[in-house]
Amino acid sequence: MYQFWVFVHLIGVFGFLLAHGVSAAVGMSLRRERDPQGVRALLELFSWTLGAFYVSFLVLWLEGSSRASWATGGDRAGSGPRSGCSSS
Repeated sequence: MYQFWVFVHLIGVFGFLLAHGVSAAVGMSLRRERDPQGVRALLELFSWTLGAFYVSFLVLWLEGSSRASWATGGDRAGSGPRSGCSSS
């Protein structure tokens, strides 16, 4: 079961980094692009990567939420991953 969650996490991280890199490259390319068709194509690519960004972020959030729930015995189900917060 652990290997499955590691795989899901790696897929989420890969998608997140890929979408972030493409959107950064599009942002840099937009500064140099003068042709309206080229700008439109770059913005279309950006909108596609924005969707991929949100999907991969959702995968990471759900994966972290389920692992936090599993690790704490279910008392945090649905609350999402927490960093450095203790509820004692």
